[in-house]
Amino acid sequence: MTVSLRLRAGTAAEAAAVFNDAFVRYPVMTYVVGEEGPYAERLGILMHLFAMEAELFGDPIRVLEDAGRAVACATIGRPGRPSESPEFDALAERTWEQLGPEAESRYRTYSAAAHAVHSPRPGMYLDMLGVVGSHQGRGLARDLLLDVQEISCRDPLSEGVLLTTENPANVPFYERFGYEVIAHAQVAEGMETWGFFRADDVGDPEG
Repeated sequence: MTVSLRLRAGTAAEAAAVFNDAFVRYPVMTYVVGEEGPYAERLGILMHLFAMEAELFGDPIRVLEDAGRAVACATIGRPGRPSESPEFDALAERTWEQLGPEAESRYRTYSAAAHAVHSPRPGMYLDMLGVVGSHQGRGLARDLLLDVQEISCRDPLSEGVLLTTENPANVPFYERFGYEVIAHAQVAEGMETWGFFRADDVGDPEG
C-alpha cells in the first residue's frame, strides 16, 4: 500500500463522494442517468442510492484515506445478508421519483443483465470499486482488491469474490489478480457486462 494512505472502514457519504468522481463517465452511470436533466446532479442522486445501499444493509464500506480524505472506496455485498430493507426500499422509491421512470427502467435492464452473470457460488460481491481521478494509477485498486479478498477468506459463508464490469479495459486487469470470466452478456446497444469469480484458495498472481 502507498505509504501515505490508510485503509479503514468508511461511510456512505465518503463512498458517494469517491464514486461521484471515479464513475463520472462509467458506462453504467451514463446509461442509467441518461440525458433527462443536469448530468452531475442526477449522477449524485444515483451515487447516493448506491452508497446508502451498503450502509442500510450493513455491508462493508472500505476506504483508502489520504490526508484525511477518502480517495478510493469499495462497497461489498455480504453472502447471507438480509434480502430486504424497508429503509432502502423507501430511498430507492424517492430516487426513481427524482430520476424518472426511464432511468428506473434502464437500471432494471442493467441489473437483470448483471445478475445473470453472477457466480452461483456464495461469496463477497464487490459491488463498486472506485478511485478518484487524482489518485488513479497508484495501485489503490489493487490494495482494495486484496482487502476484499482477505475479508472473503475470513468469512465462513464466502467461497470467494464475485464482481462485474462494463468496461472492456477492466477485463485483463481483473484477470491479472486471479479473477476468471464466468459469463458475459449484452446490456444494451454499445454496453456489455462481464461476470468474474475468484475463489478464496487461488494464490496471489501478483506475488
